[in-house]
Amino acid sequence: MSLNEAARLNDLFAELRWVRYGLHAFPTRKPHEVVLQYNSDTLGKTRTVICDPLRLDAWIRKNIATYGVYAKLIDMLDRKPDAPTSAEQPTLFPTTELAPVVKRSMNPNEQ
Repeated sequence: MSLNEAARLNDLFAELRWVRYGLHAFPTRKPHEVVLQYNSDTLGKTRTVICDPLRLDAWIRKNIATYGVYAKLIDMLDRKPDAPTSAEQPTLFPTTELAPVVKRSMNPNEQ
């Protein structure tokens, strides 16, 4: 899952204050892709597109000093097709990664 990449992009979006425009990254099942959700003023709707988080991060850091970088990013995202897959919500308490003592305390009826 691309949970770390999505978290890193969301941190970057928060640092750049792009979150206020509705730009968010969500993990997918594939390790090196994320789903971006954003509000498209051009198309007049909220869109979701799939992108490579490492290439996107590199592009943003390369172009951050240029004027209108957010508008250029949205223009690039508007040209991408809508995401055919949905974002995946990570499990809050993954039972496979918990210690046996913790598993028993969460479900005391299980032996």
